[in-house]
Amino acid sequence: DDDDDDNDASSSNLKLSCDNKRVTPLYKQLWHADVPNLCFAGLCHSILPFPMFELQAEAFMEQLKKGNHLPNRKERNVLAEMDANGGGGKVNGRIQDTHYLGSAQWDYYRQLATHAENLDDDMEKYISRCQAVWDHSGGERHGLFPCDDIYRETQYDLSDDLNKAYKVKSAIAEQVVGQGGGQS
Repeated sequence: DDDDDDNDASSSNLKLSCDNKRVTPLYKQLWHADVPNLCFAGLCHSILPFPMFELQAEAFMEQLKKGNHLPNRKERNVLAEMDANGGGGKVNGRIQDTHYLGSAQWDYYRQLATHAENLDDDMEKYISRCQAVWDHSGGERHGLFPCDDIYRETQYDLSDDLNKAYKVKSAIAEQVVGQGGGQS
């Protein structure tokens, strides 16, 4: 049965396309839709890279360990096609934006954590802090002259586990930023 035989694909008949700034067919921007023991981590852009790569690796490893916790092949292909033609995280996005996530990355993180079976309160705090850092960094970039990348010198300390706060060390001033990116 085609739906049950997920890992029966040789390199000679593997369906893979790399055009229009996207890779297809991918389920959840990670797993090859036909061969779920093959993944393409790190393709998404306009994201916080290291948290995403870690979550992608955890979700992929959980799939390798436990096997068939993904939808069947037919369903993965349908969802991969919808994703490939959906324009990524942009409203009215183009197919070239398939791997763009931007603010849609937070829901994607939760989906990955669910696949990795580690979506709990601690993971929610981690994702919320990542989002607060993203929002703060975006605020620093807003209005900067093109190629002015002083915001890249900003450092974040995420060691406060109690209230989703992080500390910002920038060239201008040091401040503590709490939940939702507000200063305290």
